[in-house]
Amino acid sequence: MVALGKEIFLHTKDHPLSKPYVGNALNCTSCHLDGGTNLKALPLVGTATAFPAYSPREKAVVSLQNRIGDCFMRSMNGTLPPLGSAPMVALEAYIASLSQGMPLKMNPKSPTGPNALKPLQVDWTQADPNRGQALYARSVPSATGRRGRARWDPRSGAPAPTTPGRGWPTGRTWPPSSTGPCPWATPT
Repeated sequence: MVALGKEIFLHTKDHPLSKPYVGNALNCTSCHLDGGTNLKALPLVGTATAFPAYSPREKAVVSLQNRIGDCFMRSMNGTLPPLGSAPMVALEAYIASLSQGMPLKMNPKSPTGPNALKPLQVDWTQADPNRGQALYARSVPSATGRRGRARWDPRSGAPAPTTPGRGWPTGRTWPPSSTGPCPWATPT
């Protein structure tokens, strides 16, 4: 299973088990160089020791397979392979093999346990609607268009992202950030 996972990791966009879930021309190793072992390029060595982990983005505890799925949906502009499916189990086995012999522990530089995030202390009665309107006008239209909606790719029927280097094709008009497609957006 580990060997299959490495094969999928290295050839994600072309491997028959993962190809249906990839929406661009990236492989896992496009971001995680040298099969995820290059310590200067988003290494995955030791990553499995931190899962399950709290995800601030999801506001929930996620498994390693959940996190792998995020890569398919965001970085690869694709769809979520079913949890427990052959490509997910194989990728999880390969990534876990990169942590073999390492102790399970939380990363002290970036703790992500359920109690790691302190509640935001905000006095909502002091909110400034004028400042909020100015912030919205300055940031949201550049990401989603004047009406606050994602621009859609007519070929795929999905939001049309363009952030170069994050798995997005260039020359489009929808650069939200590195968070990927907004499944709740509606076509304009």
